[in-house]
Amino acid sequence: MKRSSVTSLLAAFLTLPSVLVSQTGTLKTPVTRISGVETVLIALEGTWHFDLYSRGNTLPIASGEREMRLLSDSTKLAWTETPVDRPHGGTSVPGSWTATNVGQSHAGSGFLGYNGATDAWYVLGTYAHEPNPLVLVGRADRSGRILMFAPLEITSRPGTYVSSELRLVDAEHFEWVASDGRWRAVFTRVGHS
Repeated sequence: MKRSSVTSLLAAFLTLPSVLVSQTGTLKTPVTRISGVETVLIALEGTWHFDLYSRGNTLPIASGEREMRLLSDSTKLAWTETPVDRPHGGTSVPGSWTATNVGQSHAGSGFLGYNGATDAWYVLGTYAHEPNPLVLVGRADRSGRILMFAPLEITSRPGTYVSSELRLVDAEHFEWVASDGRWRAVFTRVGHS
């Protein structure tokens, strides 16, 4: 890992608590009272197939598999992703959380977690094709079924990652959607964990 990437990631970890507090101030009811953090994380644990769509495409531009494992503290999931690119349409998805150019290796890994001290959700990760770390911070909506994330741009150049929402559909499906509609990833459970 390059020294500048390590320095950026270290800066993110040092500033993350204050940023999380400032970004979650509008949430009236703590997420732990809405639906339970552990319930959300347990629902996401397992192996998922995903298809990535760009705006206006009915065929996926990429697909793959994401494995999500609940860690022993029950406040975060470790994930690994191994996509298989699909050349349908030959388009790119700029600013995507998982793919910027179809045809490149998009393997990634990271964490999805919850910080009880600040009542905020976060995503920390890396992708093989992207030199910048992925750092998203967010909050749950009042239903507890949608987690809304914004990128922490001190860790990457502006526009690398975009605001997005993780939407729990049911026990077998969830979506991760760019807030501006430029991409949508549909996840379907593979077997049962």
